Amino acid sequence: MSFRYFVKKLYYIAVYDKIELGDGMKHYVKQSGEFQRRAVMEYTPSEESRNMLYYPLSAGYLYSPADYQVRRQGFDCMLIAYTIAGAGKLEVRGKSYTILPGDLFVIDCDEYQYYGTEGENWEFYWMHFHGGESRRIVHSILKGGGPVYQAGDQINLFDQVFILSENPCMKSDILVSSKIYGLLTKLLLLAGDYREMPEEIERAVTFIENHSADEIGLDDIARVAHLSKYHLCRRFKNRIGMSPYEYLLNIRLNRAKELLVTTSIPVLQIAEQCGFCNQSGFMRLFRRVQGCTPLQYRKMRGELPK
Repeated sequence: MSFRYFVKKLYYIAVYDKIELGDGMKHYVKQSGEFQRRAVMEYTPSEESRNMLYYPLSAGYLYSPADYQVRRQGFDCMLIAYTIAGAGKLEVRGKSYTILPGDLFVIDCDEYQYYGTEGENWEFYWMHFHGGESRRIVHSILKGGGPVYQAGDQINLFDQVFILSENPCMKSDILVSSKIYGLLTKLLLLAGDYREMPEEIERAVTFIENHSADEIGLDDIARVAHLSKYHLCRRFKNRIGMSPYEYLLNIRLNRAKELLVTTSIPVLQIAEQCGFCNQSGFMRLFRRVQGCTPLQYRKMRGELPK
């Protein structure tokens, strides 16, 4: 997709009577004894860092006037912005959001987006970033809870990114990557529904774990949970992240792996003890998940206990 970018902005230099910026940001903002109303840091990571880490492409601070706005699409990176003061407006995925002090938003800049000042001014930190599983994580965040979050004071995060990026090296790249990934995982938790597990799903999970070696099916699990099979599968996957059957197979497979590395029981007997109906099905599943046969797995894990 071609990169389409439109931005109306007015940047200027002025002296702040009061300013709440960290040491890293001050280094970039203060110039000739005065504070700029914007600061931009461009960053080019090494090829090694691009291949394995999360990394910033650019970051900055902006005090935007009333006519500041950005419309774009097709920019291959993610954006995080944290509001200090004033208010902004964000439009992504067909919805509109008012951004207030303390709000942090995250978006995929490859998708259409609009953001701009709402009112007289908008003061915020921002960072374009990429690498690792950035896009997949951001899309999961957007799907789970949308783009806007109250994630606590993030000024320190931006300050550390600025300070570390001043002297680029592998150590700095690794530390910056950990900061970005830490924030993304925090947003993932905020975006998900991780309240106490519903009673019916708790009953289903307990039943599966207690009867994983038995011949149980979806009908049995649904009966214990007091749900229809359709509602069981839907609610179970929403809460656990997989279907009841996948969860059952994982429990059986984990038990089989434990027996492979802690005993000398033959593979066929392990399959039977863990609830697999036949050895061939067990072997196919094991190879698909682990990438090797049960015997190869046992050998790779080392000697059996004496």
